[in-house]
Amino acid sequence: MTNNGPATDNNEVERRSKPRIDEHFPAKVRGVDTAGKAFKAETVIDNLSAGGVYLRLARPVSPGADLFVIIRLSTSLSRHVRSPRVAARGKVLRSEPRPDGEFGLAVTFTRLRFIENI
Repeated sequence: MTNNGPATDNNEVERRSKPRIDEHFPAKVRGVDTAGKAFKAETVIDNLSAGGVYLRLARPVSPGADLFVIIRLSTSLSRHVRSPRVAARGKVLRSEPRPDGEFGLAVTFTRLRFIENI
């Protein structure tokens, strides 16, 4: 877990108010992209906190857009591993183009709940 203080290593002001778990968890995301098209995508979470998540998508999503995310709390990419999941609704705070062509999305949770292991 990362407990970020007021500044990062680059002396940039840290925006996070809650500690982050810097772990890659598999996730499924549902929402509407900037073209107005509904989508479902599988991705990997870059980090997670009590207040939100940072994830990557292959399509742009506008700040303010609503997303539904199911996060599997396991570092195993195998779908056969039983693990708890979190179902979350959230709003996109930032959408940042990345050099690899994907978009990094900062999402704040508006509602979340744990789901039984499956």
